[in-house]
Amino acid sequence: MGLSLAKEKATVLSLKKALNDGRDFKMQVVMMLDVSGSMHDEFSGGKNSLMESVLQRSLAFASEVDPDGKVEMVAFSDTAYHMGEMDISAFDRATDTFLKGARPVLWGGTDYAAAFDTYKRANAQAKVIVEEKKPSGFFGAVKGLFGVTEKVETVETVVQAAGKDENYPTLIIFITDGENFGSKQRFISLLQEQVNDHNTFITLLGAGNETVDFRLLQEAANKFPEVDFVSASGIKGLNNDDFYKKLMTTELDNFLKKYYAQK
Repeated sequence: MGLSLAKEKATVLSLKKALNDGRDFKMQVVMMLDVSGSMHDEFSGGKNSLMESVLQRSLAFASEVDPDGKVEMVAFSDTAYHMGEMDISAFDRATDTFLKGARPVLWGGTDYAAAFDTYKRANAQAKVIVEEKKPSGFFGAVKGLFGVTEKVETVETVVQAAGKDENYPTLIIFITDGENFGSKQRFISLLQEQVNDHNTFITLLGAGNETVDFRLLQEAANKFPEVDFVSASGIKGLNNDDFYKKLMTTELDNFLKKYYAQK
């Protein structure tokens, strides 16, 4: 049986009041979700999968926290894919919708840095300035007669959050069930770049069994005040209201208070 969207939204609103001294806040929500081979069983079964309620709660959370009510999705294994946005219109088929978008990178290895690198590249957009210029001379007059113009293009590279509103901070929710097999240095470097250059808080959520070593995630949280590490006993450990509590932590509260104090 699926979750009730109305009930989930009410839970988010209730827990949200405990943050930022009770003042309302908005954050642009980004989810980076592990789709490596070890996650295959958690996604199996569509609406009956373990991941269905995690995705549903993520959509409910974004509907009350994100300015436009959407969550920007990045799926990652040993490579990553920027899927664009999901919203509550996908609530009743969250897993199937997500897997369809994540198809290019399903069931590979696990590289934490791939998720952040893909997110960075997806949000670095090229701005094309197009100028219309009528050709001169006789042929120009003929072309002009038929409404034909020449286009001269110049390209400026603008590194910014594509489609993002700079008036709001960003919350990145990173969920994995396994250890990193990519570059540790690259992962830490990308985290540092994200928190230094953008108003971003990052929640690193390790949802693996007791044999999984999440020391890299803990190390990252210890290194950056804007990064928090929380753990769960596998994906099953996220299938209740504790999922929201793992997102709305004291560390996030401190970030919000600092951010809004500067506004």
